[in-house]
Amino acid sequence: GGKSYFLRQISVMSAAGIDPFSRAPIKPMKVLVVDAENSERQWSRAAKYVTDLAEQWGVRSPRTEVVVAAGVRIDLGVTADANQIHKLIDEHKPDILQIGPLYKLVAKEIKTDDDAAPLIMTLDSFRERGLVLLMEAHTGLDGKGAKTLRPRGSSALLGWPEFGFGLLPTEENPEFVDLV
Repeated sequence: GGKSYFLRQISVMSAAGIDPFSRAPIKPMKVLVVDAENSERQWSRAAKYVTDLAEQWGVRSPRTEVVVAAGVRIDLGVTADANQIHKLIDEHKPDILQIGPLYKLVAKEIKTDDDAAPLIMTLDSFRERGLVLLMEAHTGLDGKGAKTLRPRGSSALLGWPEFGFGLLPTEENPEFVDLV
C-alpha cells in the first residue's frame, strides 16, 4: 500500500545516501526494518523499484545497508519480543529503525492509555538507542465513517511521537497520495 511504500522509500533512499524528499545527497544510513505484516520476500519485491532507483542515484547500494526482519508476529508488550528487537539493534547498529504496522506490534487492540503504556515504553527504549524510529500506524474513522489522520486506538498515541505525517489519496487519482 501507499503508506508502506512511502516508508520503504524513506528507508531505502536514506540507506543509499539520498534525501528521500529532495533527492539531494546525504550521509548514507544503516537501516533495520522490522515488518510485522509482510514476509521478507514480499518486502523485497515491494521495494524493488525504489531499490533499483536508489542504486542508480545513490552513493552506495541500499541492498547491503537495509536489513529486513519480516514475517514474524511480535508483541512488544512481551519482554522477550522487545529484547529480540534490541538484539537486532545491537547486531546491526542502525541509524533508522522502521517498524510496524502498529496494530501488528501488540497482541490486542490499543483502546486505552493503559493498553498503550507498555508499547510506548518499549518504543521509547528503541528511540533511546539514538536511532530514528519510523513507524506505520493505520488511521481510524471519524463518527461519520470518513478516514481521519489520527492513529487508531488510544489518544496516548497522538501525543507520543515527535511528529506524524499522513497520506491521503489525491482527488485526481486515488492511486497517488498527498503528504499531509
